[in-house]
Amino acid sequence: MPEPPSKIPLTRLKNYVYVLKNLSDGSYYVGQTNDLKLRYQEHRDGRQARTKDKNPKLVYFEEYIGEREEVTERENELTLLNQSPAGQRQLRKLIEEFREPLRLLDLDA
Repeated sequence: MPEPPSKIPLTRLKNYVYVLKNLSDGSYYVGQTNDLKLRYQEHRDGRQARTKDKNPKLVYFEEYIGEREEVTERENELTLLNQSPAGQRQLRKLIEEFREPLRLLDLDA
C-alpha cells in the first residue's frame, strides 16, 4: 500500500536568477543556476565565454524554491530588460534597490 501524501518526503529545489556586472566593459550578464556559489566561481574562473576575462561581479540575485519554470520566466524577463537602454536603466534600478540594505552594514564590526 502506498504511503499517504502527508508521509511522502518533500524535496525543495532551490534555484537562483542572478545578474553579473562585467567590470571591464560595464555590461550585465543574466543567468540561472541551482548552486549560486559554484556558478559564480565558474564565471570568475573564466569557464563561461561571455564573462571570461571581464572580471564579473555578482550584483543581484533572486532565490526560488520549487520548479524551474518560474526561474526561467524571470531569467527571460531580466534578459529582455538587458537588451535595450530603457530596460538597462530598469535593471540598474532593480540592482540599486537590492543593494541598498547592504549600505547599512558595518563590515568592519
